[in-house]
Amino acid sequence: MLFAGQKQGTHTARFGEIEQRGVALTPKGRQLYDDLLRNAGTGQDNLTHQMHLQETFRTFPDSEFLMRQQGLAWFRYRLTPSGEAHRQAIHPGDDPQP
Repeated sequence: MLFAGQKQGTHTARFGEIEQRGVALTPKGRQLYDDLLRNAGTGQDNLTHQMHLQETFRTFPDSEFLMRQQGLAWFRYRLTPSGEAHRQAIHPGDDPQP
């Protein structure tokens, strides 16, 4: 697979990861997702199964802030023109969304 700038790479997101949470998961996030999916099993009927899935996945954050804070999903940030003007004030490890 070729990415932007003709960079060679691979795509490892599986159906469900991005569709369920809207982001690509880190190894930690993927492990949690897999564990929850495995624990969810299958239901007797669709309604029961959907309710069980909802309960099981309650421990997986639905917000980008919490997914980022817990290291479950990948995020990339770029400085705005205002940020560029203050680049010297930004340090590795600074939280872009405190």
